[in-house]
Amino acid sequence: MGWVYGTDKMWGDKCCPGHWSDGAQRCISCRRFIPRNERFLVLDAGRKACCRCFETLVVTHQDAQPVYQNVRRFFASQGMQLRQPPPVYVLDSSNMAGRSGDALRRCGVWSGVAAGLFQPVGVPTIRTVQYVQQTPHGPRVVYQHQQLGPQVVQARAIFLRYGMSRLQAGSVLAHEHMHACLQVGTRADQPLPIWMEEGMCQLAAYLYLEDLLDRGSLSQPGRTLCKVLMEGLRDETNPVYGGGFRAAHRAWTGMQWRGLSHMVAYMRQHGRFPT
Repeated sequence: MGWVYGTDKMWGDKCCPGHWSDGAQRCISCRRFIPRNERFLVLDAGRKACCRCFETLVVTHQDAQPVYQNVRRFFASQGMQLRQPPPVYVLDSSNMAGRSGDALRRCGVWSGVAAGLFQPVGVPTIRTVQYVQQTPHGPRVVYQHQQLGPQVVQARAIFLRYGMSRLQAGSVLAHEHMHACLQVGTRADQPLPIWMEEGMCQLAAYLYLEDLLDRGSLSQPGRTLCKVLMEGLRDETNPVYGGGFRAAHRAWTGMQWRGLSHMVAYMRQHGRFPT
């Protein structure tokens, strides 16, 4: 009797069906299974990146800047350019975990580490990732400490978990940048429902990826990864993130020709998605 293999519908890779549920190693970026004989990059918190992806990982502040510029360009094309965009800080998993708890719980997620956050800085010193060194005993993260002025401490910033691919980091930055856009012009005593705000942010991430696909500048692996990320947004089961996204996307299909800025203006005025 021959072996029975399963096939990844996106990447076309064949593997034993048992690996879908036995905890076999997957790349944190593309979600492919990592073959036993293949080199991989070890990140923190048990995360690993395959040899196809580690050249595209966002590890440092410098890595994140061109991605963030692309995200802001996309928002500007939608009529949503912020005069003072929030800064981006790239943190390791332990620092992100310390900031994630309340943000995730308000969305019905009781464990895990957020990929991105938009929240007050709150501390005078930020410890960001400078680079990651591979050693025989695992990864060694080298940090730099940034001293911040009083105005920065009181302001909000985007925090990004290091180790994502540029495409995934871009979608996360688009999500968090939409939080910043929604904050501008929204009264503190009339906030949007959490499922609506998160749904709108998920929609921004989805449309950013869709825009990259439509431009036709991605490599074939990049196009496939983009589709994998978009499918993850569409199929999210969490009622706040997934249900919010699907409601936002239904509303978007009826008014996309007007742009995201008009959709946000409608939400602020009526407190609901357009119908």
